[in-house]
Amino acid sequence: MTKTIELRVYGMTCDDCPKHVSTGLKNLNGVKEVSVSLTDGIAHIRATDTANSMIS
Repeated sequence: MTKTIELRVYGMTCDDCPKHVSTGLKNLNGVKEVSVSLTDGIAHIRATDTANSMIS
């Protein structure tokens, strides 16, 4: 089963920041898809239930 997790990301200041955050999140077990917005400071993560304990 998959679910969507929304995280607030602080400290992103340049166009490369979302790429680095996205890469780090994608390397976690159970993460299927990541979308990071520099403008909103939010990461949307689609992951299996087992990924929740690693992300939260």
